[in-house]
Amino acid sequence: MKSIIYLLILGLLVPITTSLGEDSDWPQWRGPQRDGWIKGGPKLAESFPRSGPPQLWSIDDIPASREDGGYSSPVISKGRLYLFLSRSFDVELKEYTIDDKVLRKVGWVAKFPSASLIEKIEKARTGSERRSLSGRELRLWVNSWIEKEFQSKEDRKFRGFASNRFWDGNSAIDIETLKKLGSLKGKTFSSDKELEALLDAQGISRSAQRKLKDGVRTSSQRYEDVVLCLNAHTGDQIWKRTWPGGSSYTSSTLIIQDGKCFGLSSSQEAFCLDLKKGDDVWRTKVGNSHSSPLVHDGKVVFFADNLVCLNSTSGDIVWRLKEVKGREGSPVLWTHNGEDHVIIASKKEIYCVTLEKGELLWKEKTGGMSTPSVVGDQLVFLTDDKNKGLTSFKLTKTGAEKLWFQPDIYDRGASVVVKEGYIYGVGENQSACVKLSDGSIVWKGRPGRGNISSPIIVKDKLISVIGGKALTVLKATPEKYELLNKSRVRGARCVSPSISGGKLYIRLQNGLSCFDLRAKPEID
Repeated sequence: MKSIIYLLILGLLVPITTSLGEDSDWPQWRGPQRDGWIKGGPKLAESFPRSGPPQLWSIDDIPASREDGGYSSPVISKGRLYLFLSRSFDVELKEYTIDDKVLRKVGWVAKFPSASLIEKIEKARTGSERRSLSGRELRLWVNSWIEKEFQSKEDRKFRGFASNRFWDGNSAIDIETLKKLGSLKGKTFSSDKELEALLDAQGISRSAQRKLKDGVRTSSQRYEDVVLCLNAHTGDQIWKRTWPGGSSYTSSTLIIQDGKCFGLSSSQEAFCLDLKKGDDVWRTKVGNSHSSPLVHDGKVVFFADNLVCLNSTSGDIVWRLKEVKGREGSPVLWTHNGEDHVIIASKKEIYCVTLEKGELLWKEKTGGMSTPSVVGDQLVFLTDDKNKGLTSFKLTKTGAEKLWFQPDIYDRGASVVVKEGYIYGVGENQSACVKLSDGSIVWKGRPGRGNISSPIIVKDKLISVIGGKALTVLKATPEKYELLNKSRVRGARCVSPSISGGKLYIRLQNGLSCFDLRAKPEID
């Protein structure tokens, strides 16, 4: 469901829209220059109501979680918004099957212990000592009993069986019934009524039937990858592309470049779509990834189990570095003496690789899930290590020389923004402005707890979604810590906002919204 806010002008309902020029596009992860900073655009308002800035439109049923939707950020190009989703949903089955998994849930095993061992287990299970225990005391008793009674190698094969029966206690299904249920393995049925008739014919009690039904799978989980193309002014759908997805979600953000849409799917493919209708240009099997691709000089670079480079025109693999492993990190470009290099961080290391040939020049032992920032020959990286925090290196062809580290700010995955000699970050513990030259704290404050979501800077405003609970705007200048606004906007955790033409695009917990941050909204 989509809603649009309208203004009443001269008796007519006119939708609030504005032109999104190319100079204000946000076409990839972390914006036009991949650094989280947009220099142009209209003047933004200094404050908003606590309920949040004006909402121009909102769309429901766009979840953002590991289970459904993933955590990719929207991108905007030439008045269109593009978003990748990895969806999961249940499909009702026409036939249900009593399989191994169903039977094991109720305590059945393919091979039962000997009659004497079963008698010993059942006597302990129904005894007064077991009935008096629960929680930690029960766990200690179970472990002690099994250790004492299961002496032979054959008996020890049934430790799991005994443990499950002890934990089930009086609710455990009796052994004879379990054996009867085992005879139904592989049977199929199409309704509860048919299942009941099947179980009644075997003389299965109602209580055992209820336990079995609870374990029967009546639906199958399906996965689908989706690319949405929306009108960025109104939220109206222009096109939607879907294909079968994989069982693991992905949080890769799309990139719009050279008239095409590049991305990474949950089905372990890199893909390129045309922008007119979303048709395939190419697809290449690459591996698992949460990386947001970089496109430069005819090449597409990203993590997909390893560092991979594809030809942007054909999708062919140009190079792949098996020794550079990772899934979460996203690459940035470092140009030194006219040669382009890829800088990318894994959970434990930062790597420098030549773009042209994929030659690994060096690696540095510091890591995390955030995206590095490169300014000239200086690298800045926000780690999740409380002892290292924000770390800076001088980049050379032969290695990275540590310049300083600032432990007062850290985060599990948020990236920082570097603007005019100062670093601005929203960390897990606090927000801070840090001097680029020496890492000294200029100011710090606590507008709320950040968590993986990366902030952005528009002119002199630092905008972030805090902990899925609030939208905050700080003054992005070194003079002092100044919280300009904190609004109740429930953005999705782990998802970073995007901005274009003074309009902020945020994934909510189950939706996508566009907010107007402009000081003077235009009508056209």
